[in-house]
Amino acid sequence: MSQLLNTITSQCQLGEGPVASVCGNYALWVDIKAPFIYCLSVKDGQWQRHRIAEPLCWLIPSTAGDYIGAGHTQLYRVDSTSWQLEPLLSVLQPSYNRFNDAKVTPRGGIIFGTMDSRESQPSGALWHLSRERQLQLIDSGYTVSNGPAFSPDGRYLYTTDSGTRTIYRCRMNASGALADKRVFFRFSTQMGYPDGMCVDTQGALWVAAWQGEGVYRIGADAQVQEYIALPALQTTSAAFVGQQRNRLLVTSARVGLSEQVLAENPHNGNCFLLDVGHSGTPLPACEL
Repeated sequence: MSQLLNTITSQCQLGEGPVASVCGNYALWVDIKAPFIYCLSVKDGQWQRHRIAEPLCWLIPSTAGDYIGAGHTQLYRVDSTSWQLEPLLSVLQPSYNRFNDAKVTPRGGIIFGTMDSRESQPSGALWHLSRERQLQLIDSGYTVSNGPAFSPDGRYLYTTDSGTRTIYRCRMNASGALADKRVFFRFSTQMGYPDGMCVDTQGALWVAAWQGEGVYRIGADAQVQEYIALPALQTTSAAFVGQQRNRLLVTSARVGLSEQVLAENPHNGNCFLLDVGHSGTPLPACEL
């Protein structure tokens, strides 16, 4: 039985990118619409908000002890004490595109998606940045590229086009090239839109449902195994956090909702810490 342990009243416009720190004691996330990084102590529930120079789309721990973060078109190295942003790499793409969602690869690189910020054209893509800082375009045709995640053994990559409600499964070789891309699961209209996701030790996906008011657990056999309702209309992503990776942190958003809807649903934009009875595998830190 899943249990809601804590509601973090972050009130993000577009909370996204939850990730565990390397030690596991802390969880971090960003607000894509505001210049803040949020940091939660998983043990005692205390949290802080750090102002940064510009909004980030995601944040990933690095073996150097800092973080790699993405603005809308620029990658940064992010100092873990001062939270200063140091430009690292720019990605040439259409002017109306921005970064959206990322994960560390089993080999220490980063796989990240881009999207049409207007959410109307399939101009988004999937990119691979190796630990040698070689950037490669590996897939295209996404309206909203979302939720990259790897199976526990690293054999499969799951990637989502939220615009078409579709989660794909494929293989990624050592160079980052994809093969055998197939439809893994499609959300129905009643389920909402698949957004950010993570994987547990049994290989099941935990997928946040935009306009779906919760999180779905989808087994490696592509069958829905569980649905956890949450008091937020627009859940955005999920990550296993804590030293044992046995807590699920779910982010959400307020953006686009009317004042009346927000008044009726005051937890939109908050984060939710859950005990779901499952654990995630420790994710490697990137080696950039």
